[in-house]
Amino acid sequence: MRIIKYRPKYWMIILLAVGMLLDGIVLGQAIITHDWTAAVGSLVFAYNMLMNILALIAASYVTTTHGVPEDVGPNTKATTLREEA
Repeated sequence: MRIIKYRPKYWMIILLAVGMLLDGIVLGQAIITHDWTAAVGSLVFAYNMLMNILALIAASYVTTTHGVPEDVGPNTKATTLREEA
């Protein structure tokens, strides 16, 4: 049994990272203006985006047995995965 790394969805990771950057700006403005409701909401939003980024990175690792992926996710064919060199 081997664990093979496949290419993650880089565009989605970059999109979420930009979202986190913008969320950090909103969080800073909320803290400066003492708007604690917006600050807490911003922290929750940032946590959710971070979990999505980690899930995308974790999903790029596939366990294989004899070269055949065991679990490639719902509605995903093993032939569509590209192995990263």
